[in-house]
Amino acid sequence: TNAGKTIAIIWMFTAVIIISSFTATIASTLTVNSLEGQINSLEDLKGAERVGVVGSGSGADFLQAQDIRPFQIYRTEEMALLALSHKEIEVLVHDRTVLQYLIRNRQMESDVQLLPLTFEKQYRSFIMHKTHPLFNAMNRLLVAETQSEDFKGLMAGYNLASDR
Repeated sequence: TNAGKTIAIIWMFTAVIIISSFTATIASTLTVNSLEGQINSLEDLKGAERVGVVGSGSGADFLQAQDIRPFQIYRTEEMALLALSHKEIEVLVHDRTVLQYLIRNRQMESDVQLLPLTFEKQYRSFIMHKTHPLFNAMNRLLVAETQSEDFKGLMAGYNLASDR
């Protein structure tokens, strides 16, 4: 009957769409799993062939301390991230907070992956002469500010813990 033919045609198209979606999901999952970071430890980092670093900062100091020779040294974080996104380097060693900000700000989440590894915890500071009239006041203000709910909210907005 014509109704039977119509139902059969609709069912065939539906089956093709369902099978295509299923195949695409499996292919996507396998691709994402194969692209995930293979750097899970310092030993993995030492085994990477093309490690990039920005300038002569803390990342370069860390690599030197670990006897890892960088494949490429970049002048700016942007140049290094661009090279990483173009697969010119396998790994970029740099300050996590800076990279996290730049990746989000430049919408590069689909191009690069920030690994959940921290090899060296770093702290930031302000330098002021001890005899400066604002020395003690600045210390009190900085401690109060970093303990405030506003500061914790700001850090959470950047997906950062306020203890970093």
